[in-house]
Amino acid sequence: MNGKRINRLGIMMLFFGFTVMVMGSVYAGEKEMKISGTVIESAEKSSKLAPIAIKTDTEIYGVQNNAVAKKMKKVIGKKVEVTGTVEEIEGKNVIKVWNYYRLEGKKRVQPTG
Repeated sequence: MNGKRINRLGIMMLFFGFTVMVMGSVYAGEKEMKISGTVIESAEKSSKLAPIAIKTDTEIYGVQNNAVAKKMKKVIGKKVEVTGTVEEIEGKNVIKVWNYYRLEGKKRVQPTG
């Protein structure tokens, strides 16, 4: 009997934690996205933004400065697929890249260190 109560409590806490995490992203104005485009050099001068951007067929996304963005400097001029959260910073769409893949034709290639 006591074990069932603890189990239910654990499930409720897990659900609550997940809900808070999801709602936190929603309220922060971020939305998870996958975008494909070409990595280009950016002329933006901001401590929040990397010196690269992702140019899609319809838009240019700034890239938030982080460890992944630093690695992406190696693929300037290459087509990539990136996953991350998009938010508006200083009036521009900016993606915080979690991971990326180089695209060769229709094939995804793992990034190399």
